[in-house]
Amino acid sequence: MACTVTYLKHSGFSVRTPRHRLLFDYIGGDFARDGDAPVIALASHVHEDHYDPAIHGLADVCVLGEGIEPFAGAFTMRPGDSLEVEGARIRAFGSTDCGVSFHVRVDGLNIFHAGDLNFWHWRWESTPDEVREALEDFEAVLDDLEGLPVDLAFFPVDDRMGAGHDEGADMYLRRIRPKVLIPMHWWGRPEVARAYAAKCAGGETRVIALTEPGETVTLF
Repeated sequence: MACTVTYLKHSGFSVRTPRHRLLFDYIGGDFARDGDAPVIALASHVHEDHYDPAIHGLADVCVLGEGIEPFAGAFTMRPGDSLEVEGARIRAFGSTDCGVSFHVRVDGLNIFHAGDLNFWHWRWESTPDEVREALEDFEAVLDDLEGLPVDLAFFPVDDRMGAGHDEGADMYLRRIRPKVLIPMHWWGRPEVARAYAAKCAGGETRVIALTEPGETVTLF
């Protein structure tokens, strides 16, 4: 059940499994078909840093989080929806921004892409009530995810929040315990991803920083 992960841009990755190609939150980058493997593109939500309509021409199947304008042949998913397509089982979970997060079971692998699911807080300007509400919203989604097997996860580590910017990722690791996590959504600051990988070194989850477009890693 080996897979090859390629970093494309921002929160965009391709994942090559033995019989499939997954394309998550594509907004550009070098992507080409690889043999006859079907390409399934998943877009978590409509924000331009997560969705490019170009996926329509890149994929055999497009799966869109709610809020993205649908088009012929695409599937739209809301939190709680399930879909089986091209031999992949896709489940949509909640987000703490808009759209969805995705769990995909394919070729014996369980893959989670958070989209904009995170513990979003700006403590220097938010009130204690706003921070508490953000935490409760995030924990509610983690409750839904707990117990779900995850071999590979993609999760935001966004230092625009300042202090505590990796609290959401820490909580996700403690609650869900993926085998591998790749930080994303670090807005052109690769040192943020590298620092988080260094912080987590030796932990239960292997954290890998992919920071150059086209950089790959083969797992499992």
